[in-house]
Amino acid sequence: MTMTRGPAGEVTRLRRLDLNLLVALDCLLVERGVSKAARRLGVSQSTASDALARLRRHFDDPLLQGKPRAYELSPLAQRLHPLVADAVRATDRVFAGASQFEPEVDSVEFLFYGSDHSLIFSVAKLSRAISSVSSEARVRMASLPTDGDYDELLREADGLLLPHGLAPSGANAIDLGVDDIVLVRDGGSPPVRSVHDLSDRPWVAVLLAAGAHDSFIRQILGASARPRVAVGVPTFSSVPYFIEGTDRVALLPRSLAESLQQGAAIAFQTPPVPVDPARMALWWHPSRTNDAVHSWLRDVVATTSGA
Repeated sequence: MTMTRGPAGEVTRLRRLDLNLLVALDCLLVERGVSKAARRLGVSQSTASDALARLRRHFDDPLLQGKPRAYELSPLAQRLHPLVADAVRATDRVFAGASQFEPEVDSVEFLFYGSDHSLIFSVAKLSRAISSVSSEARVRMASLPTDGDYDELLREADGLLLPHGLAPSGANAIDLGVDDIVLVRDGGSPPVRSVHDLSDRPWVAVLLAAGAHDSFIRQILGASARPRVAVGVPTFSSVPYFIEGTDRVALLPRSLAESLQQGAAIAFQTPPVPVDPARMALWWHPSRTNDAVHSWLRDVVATTSGA
């Protein structure tokens, strides 16, 4: 394909395109199927199939390959996916003309990804702050995947709620505060007084964010230690169920441990060796930095967190 460089070439290419295909392409790449994309677009399956055919001719590439019930993205489609998502958001901002945001008039929904710790530590308070200044704003919370691959989520969401050290590269952040890490044990078990007391104890580890919890354990037992993890759990709030009635131990953020202690027979204490606290932050994609709605959101976050 011959490419004309410069602004004139860009205008020529755009004049030849139906920009509705951009939205169709985004849905097809996200849903990886014609039927699901059609439902998301609110069109018939034949209309979505026609859009896919036109896109395939334009790119001279299958885009979706394999069987209809198990499509995979072609290598080109994989490269296009983040670019298309950014282009759809940018186009929406252009035609919405959102140079100003009126929180009492404009309806908006904010999507955040985080752990159950995020819900206790920051999102509940943030949602109340948002509602206090905008009756038209809604907050939706989704769980983080356990594989630690957050790049695509960063493009999709209004923010990821993560401690420092776990965010995707290139993300922007505003700090939400610091949460100490405490050692959790069964309420009837004796306090842990030394590292030696812990070396042979079985652990409950939260399998979240590519071994982040394990890094806390290693701060206590030593960098070369191999903690004996008896149980791996997907959420912080499930830890007490695997602590009660055993000699197991775990590490939890203090805010969550205090909340969970109200309904479980657990006790917590300061670890025998200092552990770095969790420095929580709201992370967002740089493409949202100049967005009026997101700028308003960050102002609310800053007020709420005291940042």
